[in-house]
Amino acid sequence: MAKYDDLNIPLITTIGLLSTILTFVIIVLVQVAYYNFEAIESERKKTGVPFSQDLIAAQQSKINQYGWLDKKAGKASIPIDRAMDLVVKEYQNEGNEK
Repeated sequence: MAKYDDLNIPLITTIGLLSTILTFVIIVLVQVAYYNFEAIESERKKTGVPFSQDLIAAQQSKINQYGWLDKKAGKASIPIDRAMDLVVKEYQNEGNEK
């Protein structure tokens, strides 16, 4: 005869085991879903931006030529290599003055 304070050990064990298995299955499913969504998002980001050799060539030619940015304001562009040389010389001159 069962008393009020008796524990049903087989029922507690069964519920604990089923809960452990269910938790494990949920964790595995969440990981699978995460890696699946991550792969989809990664692929979307790779293919979302068009990559064009023409675009790169246009940008290279733009940074390697002289031209006017704003003729009225007197702003001109110079090739990037020349600009870097000027900046280096400017910082070298500032270092020598101090």
